[in-house]
Amino acid sequence: DFLEYAFKIAKKGTIIHYEDLLNNDEENIEKETERSLNNIKDAATKAGFKIKLIKLNFVKNYKPHIGHYVLDVKVE
Repeated sequence: DFLEYAFKIAKKGTIIHYEDLLNNDEENIEKETERSLNNIKDAATKAGFKIKLIKLNFVKNYKPHIGHYVLDVKVE
């Protein structure tokens, strides 16, 4: 829900630090990352922006098969 507000105040060049819990099984992590990225893209598109993924970081294990990840995206 906060993404709508983040993009209201964002400018080109803004870096958004987006945290999410993802299924980090080897066969799922790519799909899970794409899901998170699509959530950010949808909010960006509604605000008239595009985004570029700069970095995906694994932070820690949250529970079995679920990891805490951070996606850093640049507003373009």
